Amino acid sequence: MFSRVARVVGVVLFVIAFFLPAVRSQETSGPGSGPEQGYVCAMVSIAVTGGIFKAIGAQAKDALGIFSLILSGWLNPLILAYLAFLPWPKFLITRRVLAGGVVVCLVATWVFFAQSQMVPLIGHYLWAAGALLIVAGEVVPQRVNPVDPH
Repeated sequence: MFSRVARVVGVVLFVIAFFLPAVRSQETSGPGSGPEQGYVCAMVSIAVTGGIFKAIGAQAKDALGIFSLILSGWLNPLILAYLAFLPWPKFLITRRVLAGGVVVCLVATWVFFAQSQMVPLIGHYLWAAGALLIVAGEVVPQRVNPVDPH
C-alpha cells in the first residue's frame, strides 16, 4: 500500500514541479538571473545531450558541470521508462536499475548546481521529492502473502 500511495503522490509532485520556478542564478540582476520554470530546465538539460562532444571540447574546464547537466536531463525519461515497466512484475530488475539511475541523475543535478552557481527553488525540490517517491517502492520490502496449505 505504501508503494502505491508514494507513487501517486510522487507523480503529482513531479508533474506540478514542471510549472513552478525550479532554479535561479546566484546573480541578483541581469540576463538569466530570474527564476526558470521546471519545464524550461527540463528542455535545456535534455537539449544539452545533443551537443555533448562539442560542448565538452569547447569548454573542457567545465566538463563536470556539462556532464552533470546532461545526466540531470535524463532523469525525466528514466522516470517515464520506470512507470512504463511498473505494471509487469517480471521487470523488477529493470525497474531497480532505472530507480538507481534516477538517484544518480539527482546527484548529478546537485553537482551541476554546485558547479554552475545555480540556486534550487521550490520546483526543483518538488521534482526531486516526486522522483524519489515514485521509485521508493523499489527499496521498501514487499510483503508476500503466505500460501494457504488447505
